[in-house]
Amino acid sequence: INFPSVVLTRYCQRYVEERCQVLNTFELAAVLHYFSAANAGAPGAQEFVQKVADEAVHDWRQRETVPWSAWRMLVTGSAEAGL
Repeated sequence: INFPSVVLTRYCQRYVEERCQVLNTFELAAVLHYFSAANAGAPGAQEFVQKVADEAVHDWRQRETVPWSAWRMLVTGSAEAGL
């Protein structure tokens, strides 16, 4: 991401906190992918990533039909950011 936005990363955090229970794995992965790329190393980033990952696992357990692309995006987004 060439121009990470502090405002957008804060919005991502708020968005997940408010809608955590209704977001599917792909949506969680998309938010996490941006957040990780734009906010790696910032205070609290690791905790947010862990929270989103925990919710994605919960979503998977409920549905048991999560597309591989969603999992790949979830895992690689965090790994590439070094989180």
